[in-house]
This record gives sequence, C-alpha cells and structure tokens, in this order.
Amino acid sequence: VGVMFGNILGSIATFFAYQYQLVQNMSAWLQGNFSTVMKGNYEWLFLMIPLWFVIYLFAYHFTVVGMGEAFANSLGVHYQRIQFLGLTLVALASAIVLLMVGNIPFLGVVIPNLVSLRYGDHMKNT
Repeated sequence: VGVMFGNILGSIATFFAYQYQLVQNMSAWLQGNFSTVMKGNYEWLFLMIPLWFVIYLFAYHFTVVGMGEAFANSLGVHYQRIQFLGLTLVALASAIVLLMVGNIPFLGVVIPNLVSLRYGDHMKNT
C-alpha cells in the first residue's frame, strides 16, 4: 500500500513538474544531491542539532520500547508516549533532511543495517 501511495504521489508531482518546467529540479532532488543547497538556504539543517540531542537523551527509552509493550510497561516506561515521541522525532529529522538534500536512494536501508551490525541494539552507543 505504501509503495502504491508513493507512486501515486510521485506521478502527481511529475505532472506538476512538467506543467511548470521543473523536471530538471525535480530529478535532481529525487537523486539526492547538495547542488540546490545555497547560502541562506541551509539553515533548516541546524534544526537537526537539538533533534539529535533529544534523540540521544531518550535512547534508553527507545531501546526499552523496542523490546515490546509488556516489557516496557514492566520497567515503568510509558510505551505509547515514548513510541509516539520516537516516531515524531524520526519523522521530523527525516523531513528536514529530505527537504534540504532530497531522496538519497538506498541510504534508508543500508545505513541502519550497518549501524545495527556495528553497535547492536544498544542505541546509546550509536
């Protein structure tokens, strides 16, 4: 369902790109590069610093939530609240990077797996 929804949105975006002669900009954004990041247009990336700090502070909570709802509740972690916080922080961080750099293919698959192989589930080390 997610792939179909993504393709529908992609076709709508391509339609508007053709209408307003923005196909070259759109293709550059979809490939993911820093060519569109100019002076005075990269300040959004500075929002990542506090997000990384908050994610780092809650790393143990995210690890506990990753063990399951029953396990998290038995340790006194509010499962729903921490899960919502984690999803919100990751969505914000991803949105900021995607707005600035664009979609970098396969990094969303490769990087988390490499970090997981290197550090395991102990997120405070990552």
